[in-house]
Amino acid sequence: MAPTLRQRRQEKTSRDIRLAALELCTTKGLDSVTAEAISARAGISLRTFFNYYPNKETAIVARPPGFPEKAIAAFNTGHGSLAEDLTDLLRAHLALLDEDRDIMLLLHELLRDNKVLRAAHEASLKLLHSDLADILAHRMTGQSRAMVDLFAGTVLIATGQLVQSMQDETPLADRAPEAWTKLRDLADLIR
Repeated sequence: MAPTLRQRRQEKTSRDIRLAALELCTTKGLDSVTAEAISARAGISLRTFFNYYPNKETAIVARPPGFPEKAIAAFNTGHGSLAEDLTDLLRAHLALLDEDRDIMLLLHELLRDNKVLRAAHEASLKLLHSDLADILAHRMTGQSRAMVDLFAGTVLIATGQLVQSMQDETPLADRAPEAWTKLRDLADLIR
């Protein structure tokens, strides 16, 4: 189902807040940035800021985009191999990240130098890991939850390496098959 006008406005406001927070932190440093400054830069009230985010760190890191519902449904009913259908799921997820390329580039710059933000980002990635493990469990019914969790974590690490190397203009979604190449290379190491 397509997002409603209200949902699109909320997504835009959330994105505007994040972008303002990231730009300010990149130029002034995390400690010098306040929720008031972020609100002013985003053109919103302080109250609106706190309706979206509890603090500046959460506005900066936020939760990464999840997996689109249509892609999850296609994965769950997929008739291709696990690798083919998971590549399609990752492609849909990476397409969402491509939409926020400017935010991702600023975020990665800040994460390199800030342990507090890096810890918050890692916590948000745990939620994404849990989501992916739940999705994978539908197709990996013969595997233990521990194996599904391990596989989900490994897939996210391989995908994360693609995101970290997004300096060129190649859309991340087009690079989804590279995650499988990395996973195959890893499997070859332990054979």
